[in-house]
Amino acid sequence: MHGTIKTFIPDKQYGFIKGNDGKDYFFTQNAFADKRHRSQLYDGALVVFEPTATPRGYKAIQCQLLDSATIDTYIVPDEFQISKSASIRDWEIVELGDWILHASSDSSLDDAKRILIKRAQSIHANAIVNLEYDRGTGSSGNYQYSIHYFQARPAVVAKKNPQGTLRKQDLCILNQSAAAMKQDYADRRYDSKDFRHLLSILIAGLVAAFMLMMKFIGTWDASLAETLTVITIILLFIINYVPDRSDWLVRNEIKEKP
Repeated sequence: MHGTIKTFIPDKQYGFIKGNDGKDYFFTQNAFADKRHRSQLYDGALVVFEPTATPRGYKAIQCQLLDSATIDTYIVPDEFQISKSASIRDWEIVELGDWILHASSDSSLDDAKRILIKRAQSIHANAIVNLEYDRGTGSSGNYQYSIHYFQARPAVVAKKNPQGTLRKQDLCILNQSAAAMKQDYADRRYDSKDFRHLLSILIAGLVAAFMLMMKFIGTWDASLAETLTVITIILLFIINYVPDRSDWLVRNEIKEKP
């Protein structure tokens, strides 16, 4: 069975291996027949071993250390990973997003988190790191309610495994997907720009024509004209206001240290 050294205590000469089956296997340094491997053990090292059951639990015997440089296939977690820190325990970040994700909900904290995860998955992330939470307050009349805010950085996590089926190039599509989605939102806004302008001209022209007609037939009413002007301005603002539906996806401006 293949696995990863979860914990190794050099002074005690023993530790635990996380097997591909999800179980923890106790091992001793002497379980590695190759003496060179005994001095190269560390947390996160890839190993292959023979699993066995004992009255005290699972144990790894006949262990061998694998050279991670020779392994170019990966496995990914079955569940979406979330971390408040910059790393994910037991997993390697193979691609860190150049973006910051935002989500909010006035329904519940869990709903805001669910939205954040869904947005991360939409750009092919399987994890978020640097998760931050904040709570604000909204009001409707005399009623006040909580607004839950989340922000995080998307990531793709995996770990090397000889039995994996994915390669790094298969996993590192997060930033490409995010950039494509951001551009798609921008293109949609731009494509509707000409239609909105044409509709604005048509409405303004009709209102102007109506006012001229009132003057021509002698039914001019200053208060009505003023009301029509205000309504037209409001209507034109509504037509030309197109919210940025990609505001939840913001490019990270903080440069990483080399």
